Amino acid sequence: MVTAQKARSATPRVSIALTKSGASDATYKAGYGTATENRIIEIEHVEEEFSQIATVVLHNRDKALTTDLSGYKAFLTWGMVDASGADNVTGAKCAPLWVIDKQDHSSQGELLTVLTLWGIPNLLAYDFAQGYYWQSSESIWTVKRLIQSIVGGVLPPAFVGWPTSFTTTFDSEDQLMDSFAPAELFEVNL
Repeated sequence: MVTAQKARSATPRVSIALTKSGASDATYKAGYGTATENRIIEIEHVEEEFSQIATVVLHNRDKALTTDLSGYKAFLTWGMVDASGADNVTGAKCAPLWVIDKQDHSSQGELLTVLTLWGIPNLLAYDFAQGYYWQSSESIWTVKRLIQSIVGGVLPPAFVGWPTSFTTTFDSEDQLMDSFAPAELFEVNL
């Protein structure tokens, strides 16, 4: 694999797997052998600490992409073919993204489908609070439990268009987070 990466040219492998509960799954690829496998024309993908976005352009000249893909969970996979010809994209998944927009464009006999994908940080930044939550001074809900409940979709604010609830995983915790229960006026910024 290292030799293939250092070569003057490489055969990249890119795929996008789309899933949604109660709907048919779909996988689209680029860099594979047949034209039916190579539906991806272009991907612009940026992963940063607090932002995960992608734009995926797919060819749709056969008009096979008729499903509204909004709300589908997407997994982008990047890799390449190694010296033995093996496909090394397994396990190279990026952070999950969600399809927030699908547009079809026609130009010079080509039909293109453009998917706009956002990650969890972008969804949180976009979906502002839609309601208030008041906690009395007698409440035992800690800061940690409040954050878990908001991201998990249990407490207001309700996020408009939120694709799902999430389990919150903290990379580090302190004693204050597990013991402090804010009363009355407070603000949670995610």
